[in-house]
Amino acid sequence: TSLKRLALFYFLLALGIFGNCDIIPCRFPLENISSLYFFSLTVCLVLHFYRRVAQHPKLRRLMLTLACMEALLVMLRGIKYSVFGSIHFLSRYSWYLFFIPMLFIPVLLFYISLYIDAKDEQQVRKRWGWVAVVAILLILLVFTNDFHQMVYGYNPGFDNWDLDYSHGWAFAVVTAWEYGFYVISVVILIVKCSISKVKNQAWLILIPFTIGVTMILLKFTDTMPRINGNCLAEFPETLCCMVTGVLECCMQLGMIPTNENYRGLMKETSVRVQITDRDG
Repeated sequence: TSLKRLALFYFLLALGIFGNCDIIPCRFPLENISSLYFFSLTVCLVLHFYRRVAQHPKLRRLMLTLACMEALLVMLRGIKYSVFGSIHFLSRYSWYLFFIPMLFIPVLLFYISLYIDAKDEQQVRKRWGWVAVVAILLILLVFTNDFHQMVYGYNPGFDNWDLDYSHGWAFAVVTAWEYGFYVISVVILIVKCSISKVKNQAWLILIPFTIGVTMILLKFTDTMPRINGNCLAEFPETLCCMVTGVLECCMQLGMIPTNENYRGLMKETSVRVQITDRDG
Protein backbone atom coordinates (compact mmCIF):
# COMPACT_ATOMS: atom_id res chain seq x y z
CA THR A 1 0.00 0.00 0.00
CA SER A 2 2.82 2.40 0.85
CA LEU A 3 4.52 1.86 -2.50
CA LYS A 4 1.23 2.22 -4.40
CA ARG A 5 0.41 5.56 -2.79
CA LEU A 6 3.94 6.80 -3.29
CA ALA A 7 3.84 5.75 -6.96
CA LEU A 8 0.51 7.56 -7.38
CA PHE A 9 1.93 10.70 -5.81
CA TYR A 10 4.87 10.81 -8.23
CA PHE A 11 2.55 10.04 -11.15
CA LEU A 12 0.56 13.15 -10.23
CA LEU A 13 3.83 15.06 -10.11
CA ALA A 14 4.74 13.81 -13.59
CA LEU A 15 1.49 15.20 -14.99
CA GLY A 16 2.77 18.68 -14.21
CA ILE A 17 5.67 18.20 -16.61
CA PHE A 18 3.32 18.70 -19.56
CA GLY A 19 2.60 22.24 -18.45
CA ASN A 20 6.13 22.92 -17.24
CA CYS A 21 7.95 21.94 -20.44
CA ASP A 22 5.85 23.78 -23.04
CA ILE A 23 4.32 20.59 -24.42
CA ILE A 24 1.05 22.49 -24.13
CA PRO A 25 1.13 25.76 -26.16
CA CYS A 26 2.13 28.71 -23.98
CA ARG A 27 -0.98 30.82 -24.48
CA PHE A 28 -3.34 32.36 -21.95
CA PRO A 29 -4.81 30.81 -19.83
CA LEU A 30 -2.52 27.81 -20.33
CA GLU A 31 0.74 29.69 -19.77
CA ASN A 32 0.62 29.06 -16.00
CA ILE A 33 -0.99 25.63 -16.17
CA SER A 34 1.79 23.89 -14.25
CA SER A 35 1.63 26.42 -11.41
CA LEU A 36 -2.15 26.11 -11.23
CA TYR A 37 -1.89 22.33 -11.30
CA PHE A 38 0.69 22.13 -8.52
CA PHE A 39 -1.22 24.69 -6.45
CA SER A 40 -4.36 22.54 -6.74
CA LEU A 41 -2.29 19.55 -5.57
CA THR A 42 -1.18 21.42 -2.46
CA VAL A 43 -4.78 22.45 -1.72
CA CYS A 44 -5.75 18.78 -1.98
CA LEU A 45 -2.89 18.02 0.38
CA VAL A 46 -4.33 20.38 3.02
CA LEU A 47 -7.68 18.57 2.75
CA HIS A 48 -5.90 15.22 2.77
CA PHE A 49 -4.12 15.94 6.07
CA TYR A 50 -7.26 17.50 7.56
CA ARG A 51 -9.29 14.36 6.84
CA ARG A 52 -6.77 11.69 7.75
CA VAL A 53 -4.85 13.04 10.75
CA ALA A 54 -7.60 13.54 13.29
CA GLN A 55 -6.35 11.66 16.35
CA HIS A 56 -3.33 13.82 17.22
CA PRO A 57 -4.27 17.54 17.32
CA LYS A 58 -0.69 18.83 17.57
CA LEU A 59 0.60 16.73 14.67
CA ARG A 60 -2.47 17.69 12.67
CA ARG A 61 -1.87 21.42 13.15
CA LEU A 62 1.80 21.07 12.23
CA MET A 63 1.01 19.06 9.10
CA LEU A 64 -1.73 21.46 8.01
CA THR A 65 0.64 24.40 8.49
CA LEU A 66 3.32 22.60 6.49
CA ALA A 67 0.83 21.93 3.67
CA CYS A 68 -0.16 25.62 3.66
CA MET A 69 3.53 26.56 3.42
CA GLU A 70 3.84 24.27 0.41
CA ALA A 71 0.84 25.98 -1.17
CA LEU A 72 2.48 29.37 -0.55
CA LEU A 73 5.72 28.16 -2.13
CA VAL A 74 3.95 26.95 -5.28
CA MET A 75 1.88 30.14 -5.45
CA LEU A 76 5.04 32.26 -5.27
CA ARG A 77 6.50 30.08 -8.02
CA GLY A 78 3.65 31.23 -10.25
CA ILE A 79 3.82 34.96 -9.48
CA LYS A 80 7.57 35.39 -9.03
CA TYR A 81 8.18 36.79 -12.51
CA SER A 82 4.85 36.73 -14.32
CA VAL A 83 3.06 39.21 -12.03
CA PHE A 84 5.79 41.68 -11.04
CA GLY A 85 8.24 41.09 -13.85
CA SER A 86 8.37 44.75 -14.91
CA ILE A 87 8.44 46.15 -11.35
CA HIS A 88 11.90 45.19 -10.15
CA PHE A 89 11.40 46.14 -6.49
CA LEU A 90 8.26 43.98 -6.10
CA SER A 91 9.75 41.19 -8.20
CA ARG A 92 12.81 41.09 -5.98
CA TYR A 93 10.77 40.95 -2.78
CA SER A 94 8.52 38.24 -4.21
CA TRP A 95 11.81 36.36 -4.62
CA TYR A 96 12.65 37.01 -0.96
CA LEU A 97 9.20 35.74 0.02
CA PHE A 98 10.31 32.30 -1.15
CA PHE A 99 12.40 32.03 1.99
CA ILE A 100 9.35 32.04 4.29
CA PRO A 101 8.14 28.58 3.21
CA MET A 102 11.66 27.40 2.36
CA LEU A 103 12.81 27.97 5.95
CA PHE A 104 9.61 27.00 7.74
CA ILE A 105 8.94 23.73 5.90
CA PRO A 106 12.09 22.00 7.25
CA VAL A 107 11.41 23.42 10.72
CA LEU A 108 7.84 22.10 10.66
CA LEU A 109 9.07 18.70 9.44
CA PHE A 110 11.57 18.72 12.31
CA TYR A 111 8.82 19.44 14.85
CA ILE A 112 6.64 16.71 13.34
CA SER A 113 9.48 14.22 13.73
CA LEU A 114 9.88 15.23 17.38
CA TYR A 115 6.16 15.02 18.22
CA ILE A 116 5.81 11.51 16.81
CA ASP A 117 5.69 9.23 19.87
CA ALA A 118 6.73 12.13 22.10
CA LYS A 119 6.33 11.27 25.79
CA ASP A 120 6.26 14.89 26.93
CA GLU A 121 5.02 17.35 24.29
CA GLN A 122 5.42 20.30 26.65
CA GLN A 123 9.09 19.46 27.07
CA VAL A 124 9.56 19.32 23.29
CA ARG A 125 8.05 22.81 22.97
CA LYS A 126 10.31 24.25 25.67
CA ARG A 127 13.50 22.56 24.48
CA TRP A 128 13.16 23.23 20.75
CA GLY A 129 11.15 26.46 20.57
CA TRP A 130 14.32 28.39 19.70
CA VAL A 131 14.44 26.66 16.29
CA ALA A 132 11.42 28.62 15.04
CA VAL A 133 12.88 31.85 16.45
CA VAL A 134 16.12 31.33 14.51
CA ALA A 135 14.11 30.62 11.33
CA ILE A 136 12.29 33.95 11.77
CA LEU A 137 15.61 35.78 12.27
CA LEU A 138 16.99 34.21 9.08
CA ILE A 139 13.89 35.33 7.17
CA LEU A 140 14.41 38.89 8.45
CA LEU A 141 18.04 38.65 7.32
CA VAL A 142 16.86 37.82 3.80
CA PHE A 143 14.20 40.54 3.75
CA THR A 144 16.75 43.20 4.66
CA ASN A 145 19.17 42.01 1.99
CA ASP A 146 18.76 45.19 -0.09
CA PHE A 147 20.48 47.12 2.71
CA HIS A 148 23.38 44.79 3.62
CA GLN A 149 23.54 42.38 0.61
CA MET A 150 24.96 39.57 2.74
CA VAL A 151 22.61 37.00 1.15
CA TYR A 152 22.69 38.19 -2.46
CA GLY A 153 25.15 40.70 -3.85
CA TYR A 154 23.98 43.01 -6.67
CA ASN A 155 25.47 45.50 -9.05
CA PRO A 156 25.24 49.20 -8.11
CA GLY A 157 21.68 50.43 -8.49
CA PHE A 158 20.45 46.79 -8.69
CA ASP A 159 21.30 46.80 -12.39
CA ASN A 160 20.33 43.46 -13.99
CA TRP A 161 19.74 42.13 -10.49
CA ASP A 162 17.85 38.94 -11.47
CA LEU A 163 20.60 37.66 -13.78
CA ASP A 164 23.85 39.16 -12.47
CA TYR A 165 24.17 38.53 -8.73
CA SER A 166 26.42 36.69 -6.30
CA HIS A 167 25.81 34.62 -3.18
CA GLY A 168 27.05 35.97 0.15
CA TRP A 169 28.04 34.20 3.36
CA ALA A 170 24.49 34.50 4.73
CA PHE A 171 23.15 32.51 1.78
CA ALA A 172 25.44 29.63 2.77
CA VAL A 173 24.17 29.85 6.36
CA VAL A 174 20.51 29.84 5.26
CA THR A 175 21.04 26.92 2.88
CA ALA A 176 22.95 24.87 5.48
CA TRP A 177 20.23 25.56 8.06
CA GLU A 178 17.46 24.52 5.65
CA TYR A 179 18.91 21.25 4.36
CA GLY A 180 20.48 20.38 7.70
CA PHE A 181 17.03 20.17 9.26
CA TYR A 182 15.76 18.01 6.40
CA VAL A 183 18.52 15.49 7.07
CA ILE A 184 18.05 15.64 10.85
CA SER A 185 14.28 15.16 10.51
CA VAL A 186 14.59 12.12 8.25
CA VAL A 187 17.19 10.55 10.58
CA ILE A 188 14.87 11.07 13.57
CA LEU A 189 11.93 9.54 11.67
CA ILE A 190 13.92 6.45 10.70
CA VAL A 191 15.21 6.00 14.27
CA LYS A 192 11.68 6.34 15.64
CA CYS A 193 10.32 3.76 13.22
CA SER A 194 10.37 1.12 15.95
CA ILE A 195 6.88 -0.35 15.43
CA SER A 196 7.48 -4.10 15.26
CA LYS A 197 5.43 -4.81 12.14
CA VAL A 198 6.99 -2.05 10.04
CA LYS A 199 10.47 -1.91 11.53
CA ASN A 200 12.00 -3.47 8.43
CA GLN A 201 10.17 -1.01 6.16
CA ALA A 202 11.77 2.15 7.54
CA TRP A 203 13.78 2.36 4.32
CA LEU A 204 10.58 3.47 2.55
CA ILE A 205 11.05 6.91 4.10
CA LEU A 206 14.33 7.21 2.20
CA ILE A 207 12.68 6.73 -1.22
CA PRO A 208 11.02 10.17 -1.57
CA PHE A 209 13.88 11.81 0.31
CA THR A 210 16.54 10.35 -1.99
CA ILE A 211 14.55 11.15 -5.14
CA GLY A 212 13.96 14.71 -3.94
CA VAL A 213 17.59 15.34 -2.98
CA THR A 214 18.76 13.92 -6.33
CA MET A 215 16.42 16.18 -8.31
CA ILE A 216 17.40 19.24 -6.26
CA LEU A 217 21.09 18.51 -6.89
CA LEU A 218 20.38 18.11 -10.62
CA LYS A 219 18.64 21.48 -10.57
CA PHE A 220 21.42 23.26 -8.65
CA THR A 221 24.14 21.81 -10.89
CA ASP A 222 22.15 22.64 -14.05
CA THR A 223 22.12 18.99 -15.14
CA MET A 224 18.35 18.47 -14.88
CA PRO A 225 16.97 16.72 -18.02
CA ARG A 226 15.17 19.15 -20.32
CA ILE A 227 12.17 18.99 -22.62
CA ASN A 228 11.73 21.73 -25.22
CA GLY A 229 14.56 23.57 -23.51
CA ASN A 230 12.85 23.67 -20.11
CA CYS A 231 13.85 21.72 -17.00
CA LEU A 232 11.92 18.54 -16.32
CA ALA A 233 10.97 19.83 -12.86
CA GLU A 234 11.50 23.06 -10.94
CA PHE A 235 12.70 23.48 -7.37
CA PRO A 236 9.39 24.29 -5.58
CA GLU A 237 7.42 21.25 -6.72
CA THR A 238 10.43 18.97 -6.21
CA LEU A 239 10.81 20.16 -2.62
CA CYS A 240 7.08 19.87 -1.88
CA CYS A 241 6.84 16.35 -3.27
CA MET A 242 9.91 15.23 -1.32
CA VAL A 243 8.50 16.43 2.01
CA THR A 244 4.98 15.18 1.30
CA GLY A 245 6.32 11.79 0.21
CA VAL A 246 8.21 11.45 3.50
CA LEU A 247 5.07 12.28 5.51
CA GLU A 248 2.91 9.93 3.44
CA CYS A 249 5.36 7.10 4.13
CA CYS A 250 5.15 7.89 7.86
CA MET A 251 1.37 7.69 7.73
CA GLN A 252 1.42 4.44 5.77
CA LEU A 253 3.89 2.91 8.23
CA GLY A 254 1.67 3.87 11.17
CA MET A 255 4.11 6.35 12.72
CA ILE A 256 1.56 9.13 12.28
CA PRO A 257 -1.88 7.94 13.46
CA THR A 258 -4.53 8.25 10.75
CA ASN A 259 -8.30 8.16 10.74
CA GLU A 260 -8.72 5.07 8.55
CA ASN A 261 -8.52 1.25 8.34
CA TYR A 262 -11.51 0.77 10.64
CA ARG A 263 -12.74 -2.13 8.51
CA GLY A 264 -9.49 -3.96 9.16
CA LEU A 265 -9.95 -3.39 12.89
CA MET A 266 -13.49 -4.81 12.78
CA LYS A 267 -12.22 -7.96 11.06
CA GLU A 268 -9.47 -8.57 13.61
CA THR A 269 -11.48 -8.11 16.81
CA SER A 270 -14.25 -10.26 18.21
CA VAL A 271 -15.52 -7.42 20.40
CA ARG A 272 -18.83 -5.87 19.34
CA VAL A 273 -18.07 -2.22 18.57
CA GLN A 274 -19.50 0.66 16.59
CA ILE A 275 -18.17 4.07 15.56
CA THR A 276 -19.96 7.21 16.71
CA ASP A 277 -19.35 10.94 16.64
CA ARG A 278 -18.56 13.05 19.71
CA ASP A 279 -22.26 13.26 20.58
CA GLY A 280 -22.60 9.48 20.67
